[in-house]
Parts: sequence; C-alpha cells; structure tokens
Amino acid sequence: MKKREYYLDLARCTAILLVIGLHVIAPHITTPAYYGTRMWLAWVVSNEAFRAGVPLFFMISGYLMLSAPAAGTAFDFYKKRLPRLLLPLVCWNVVYTCWNASLEGRPPALRELLDNLINNGSAYHMWFIYTLLGIYLLTPFLQRIVRGSSRGELLVLLAIVMFPGALRTIINTFLPVSVYLFEPLMEGYVGYFLLGYLLGTRQFSGRQRAVFYLLGVLGAAAAIGMNIRASSPEAINMPFNQGYALPHYLCAAAVFIACRQLCLHLPQGIGKVLASASDLVFGVYWVHVLILEELSRWLDPFGLHMAVYMGLLVLLTAAASFAFSFAVSKVRPLRRLLM
Repeated sequence: MKKREYYLDLARCTAILLVIGLHVIAPHITTPAYYGTRMWLAWVVSNEAFRAGVPLFFMISGYLMLSAPAAGTAFDFYKKRLPRLLLPLVCWNVVYTCWNASLEGRPPALRELLDNLINNGSAYHMWFIYTLLGIYLLTPFLQRIVRGSSRGELLVLLAIVMFPGALRTIINTFLPVSVYLFEPLMEGYVGYFLLGYLLGTRQFSGRQRAVFYLLGVLGAAAAIGMNIRASSPEAINMPFNQGYALPHYLCAAAVFIACRQLCLHLPQGIGKVLASASDLVFGVYWVHVLILEELSRWLDPFGLHMAVYMGLLVLLTAAASFAFSFAVSKVRPLRRLLM
C-alpha cells in the first residue's frame, strides 16, 4: 500500500477553510457601500488568499489521479470514479432543492430538481463538483498524455491551457494591445490539474521553494493592487477574481509547496489527525453553504461588528460542517449517499 502523503491532507484541510472564508466575504466584497473602508480593504487582501482554495482542490486531485498507476480503460476509470461523485451530487441536489423551497415557503418541484441537476446544481458552490466531473471525463486521456510526455512538453501543455484564461488576461491588462486569440481548448481548471501533477512529482530545493513563495506573494500583491485600482464607489470591479487568473496559480502553487515542506517531519500522531480531518472534507464541502446561510440568518439580528460577525461565521461554519461530516461518516449508508 502506498504511504499516505500527509501534506495532501494538510492542503485539503487548508483548501476547505479557504473556501469557507471566501464564501463568507463574497456577498460583501462587491458591495459599493463598503468601498474604501478598512473592512473592504481587509476583504480585498484576504480574498487573494481565499481564492487559492478551489485551485488547491483541483491540484490535489490532479496529482493523485495523474500519478496513479493505470487503471485499465477509460471505461474502467469511469466505473470506479464517477459513482463517487454522482451519487452525492444527486442526493445533495435533492437536499438543496428542498431547502431552497422551504425558505420560499413552497413545496419542492420535481422539474426544478431536474433543471438543477443538469445546470450546475441547486446551490452556488456545486459548480466545482460539475467542473470536477467534466475533468474526470478527461482524466484517462490526460493520464496517457502525462505518461507519454516529458516535463518540458507538459509545461508547454500547461501554458496552452492557461493562455486563454490566465495569460491572455495579463496581456490585455498590462500591455497596450488586446489579444483575443484562442478560446479555451479544454476547461481552464485542467491547468490546476496539470500543475498539481507537475509540483507533486518533483522535489524542490530551498532556493526553488523561495522562488515559488516570492511569486505567490508578488502575484497576490499585483491582484490586490489591480482589484483596488479598478474599483470605485460606483462599482466594485475585480478583474483578477476569475477562477483562472494567474495570481491564483501562483498563490496555490506556493501553498501546495508550503504544505509539503511543513509535513516533511510531521509526527505521526498529528499526521493521523490531519488524515482523519481530511477524510471529512468532501462532506464539509457539500454541507457548508447550507450551514453558512442558516448561521448568517441566526447571527444577523445581533448587530455584531462586521469583523466579529465574519470571524464567527467562518469558525462556526467550519466547526458545524466538520461535526456534521463526522456524524455522517459514522453511518455507512449516509456516508455513501452524502460523502
């Protein structure tokens, strides 16, 4: 059996906390009424860290799947992997469709559920699962590309995938030209999938790690500066918020490498705790939006200072989501349906 790589558990736990943080600030950061306040500036800065969460999830999956031994045909891969996504996907669409209907004081409708199932889901965070599902369909072919390509060729492929979403934005923002060549040849998040494989299958020297960390900081600083510059009291514009933005690649790569470095000499006891928490993350991802929305409605009447309010939302949402996922994991039929 392959030895468990605890840095992936740390990266996965870090990613879900970043995603929860992002979902807490997202409804407020684009509100013009907050423009220029200390709170808004804090959101713009933290936003860049939080935006590394989803890329980390893709990178972890990319490393694990593209470095795994061949699993037979593409259909063998689908048979093994797709049910693990599809069954919870259907169940959680039912849950969120019923929940949305209850908030609106009406019975859930079958047509609504079916529409949700084929249109990125019944809650805003489900787009990630649908995107991951699409990448899973590509994965058997990506595995063959990875095994038949040199690292240099894979870097070229990564650049090709990144160009329409990440690199073209940089060109059109900073250079006196506008380039509209090449629409995405594949879903842009495939770039993170490839990046996870490239970083996870290579060891880096201290100097190389320092370069990654520096690039992560510089990328975040550039995105923060451009997002502030593009915004005004009339409208909050966040040009570097798109999922494929180059700063997100740089930040996620830095966090991924930092997690591996932090876990090089990790005591086994801490590693096992990380692994146990990591095993709950998929369930946390599914349920956290429901818990976040309910907690926000519960906390709103207290009139808390915004910083306190958001801090409590992050902590309580994370704690309640992990508790829910832990409870579900102890009931095998529920674990199969919901995790």
